[in-house]
Formats: sequence, C-alpha cells, structure tokens
Amino acid sequence: MKTARRVFCALGVLAAAGGAFGQAARVNRFAAEYMSMPPARLRARMAEDVPTRRRYLAEALAAKGAGAWPVVKPALKDKDWRVQCCAIESLVVTLEPHQASNAPKAVAARGELVKRMDGVIPALQGCLGASEYWVRCRAAVALGMFRQQAGPAAAALAAAADDESWWVRQAAVEALQQVTDKPALQVEGARNAMRRPCTSYAVLRQCMEVLRKHRPADPGVIDALLFQVGNPGQGMWSAATASALTVLAESNVPPDKLLPLLARVLTDPAYLPLQGDPRKAACQALAKLGPKARGALPALRKALTIEKQFLRDGKRKKAESLVELLEGTIEAIEKPQR
Repeated sequence: MKTARRVFCALGVLAAAGGAFGQAARVNRFAAEYMSMPPARLRARMAEDVPTRRRYLAEALAAKGAGAWPVVKPALKDKDWRVQCCAIESLVVTLEPHQASNAPKAVAARGELVKRMDGVIPALQGCLGASEYWVRCRAAVALGMFRQQAGPAAAALAAAADDESWWVRQAAVEALQQVTDKPALQVEGARNAMRRPCTSYAVLRQCMEVLRKHRPADPGVIDALLFQVGNPGQGMWSAATASALTVLAESNVPPDKLLPLLARVLTDPAYLPLQGDPRKAACQALAKLGPKARGALPALRKALTIEKQFLRDGKRKKAESLVELLEGTIEAIEKPQR
C-alpha cells in the first residue's frame, strides 16, 4: 500500500513538472511567434476576446522583458481596453519575480526595468484614467509592483482611490502603501476610498491597514470613516469593521457623532447578514468608552432583547450568542455610576 502511494505521488510530481515544462515551452514558442508578427496582426491578437489567449500573449511578451517595450508602450494607449489590459498584464508578469521585497537586488532589478522601459510609469499613470474599470485596476496594481520607482505616480493613485469601482479603490489604496512612505498621501488615499459606500470588504480592509499605522487626526478622515461604516454593503467585513470602530473609539470622536453609529450597528438589521458580526465590534468600542457611552444603553438593551429572541427561536447557537457580551457591555457602562 505504501509503495503504491509513493508511486502515485511520484507520478503526480512528474505530471506537475511536465505541465510546468509544457507551459514554459508554449510561452517561449508564443514569444518568438508574437514578437515576429507585424504590429497590426499583433494588435489583433491582443484584442481577442478570449482571456486565456490574452494571458498567454501577456506571458509571451513578458518573456521578452524590456525587449517587448516597443510593442507594449503604444498598446497602453490603445482605444481597445482588451489591448490595454494585455499590455499591462505583460508588465505585471515581468515584475512578479522582483516585486515581493525591497531587498537591494529586487530594487536594482525594478530600477533597471524603469530605465530600459522609458516612460513606463507615466504611461501606467495615464491608464488610471481609462474608461474601462479593469484597465484602471490593473494599472494601479502594476504601479504598486514597481514600488518606490513609481513614487511620482503617488498623487495620481491617491486620486484614483475615489474611483467608482471598488476594484480600483482597493488596488489604489494598496498600491499607495507600496510606492510611497509618506503618511499624508496614504491617508489621503484611504480617505478618498472611504467616501463611497462599502461594496467590498477589501476596500475597508486596505484603508484600515493605513489608519492603524497612521492614526487619523484630520476631521475629514474621521467623517469618511464614519460614512464608510455607516453605509454597509454586502461586502462589509467584521474584522475590518471592528478595526474601524476601535480607531473611531480611540480618536476622540464627539459622542454625538459616534454613539448614533454604534447604536445603529447594534440594532439595524442591515448589519446582521454581513460577514462575521459587526455588533461585537460595537460592544467592544462602547465598553472602552465606559460612562461616556450611556447614551447607547437603550440600543444595547434592544440588541440584548433581539439576541435572546434569536436564542429562543433557534436562529443562533448558544456558542455564537452575543448575550454575555451585551450584558457585560451594559454592566461596564453602568458600573461606574453605581
């Protein structure tokens, strides 16, 4: 039995190795084929509405490295978004081996690519204004992969964080953390991203990574964070919400602004179907406020009634119940007054 298992595992390893070798061979063959094509025919291939073929073409262009830049550069300005995407993906694939760290060797490799691909950063920055959201998203990702070499595009990325697409907002906020170490620009990007209703946990998660490092003092950032948590979408995420409420509780937000939000999180049905349970975060934030949170006691008692009803109706398992947490929060707020 053990021998058969070993043979099976060995065959699996060989099959995987053969698949990888075959993939590399296909990419090399396509690289030679595509780079020898006339520009008009190559553009037609890049415009094909088949994602897998575009990916192969992107990998083939990447196999040529900076040598493909004369083909990629005009494609970044093409009127067809698929051509633009294919060009950006070729840059992403080219950067993948060098983008993971700021080690001297990786920094030098990225710097060499920027030097050989003259105008690559401004060209990608221009793609942030493309009409197709996926082009804007992938351009932000590519800029982030260039890290500090894309520093001149930081202001454009901060502006792109206000994009109508959550894909672009998330990519822009993440890229900002990679291309610049200036807190003001990173916080500006997070503020811009949070001014639109939450439609994906990824946006708030990226914003909270920024705000945990650079605690907000600007009232505009606080207002954007209040707005983000106060407008839950299907993508609201419990961990990011907990982090947001904790930051708000520690940022000296006036009670007349913070308590209504926490009370709403506790009692509004819109928060119940979200991933995790943001009410836990609201309880923790209120417990930290202590006596200052007395204005939220009616909401806490209402939430406790709702939770007990969930238990009676079998809608909540006892292990998942918030009854003890709610009772403890009420006690923490009332205790100093006794």
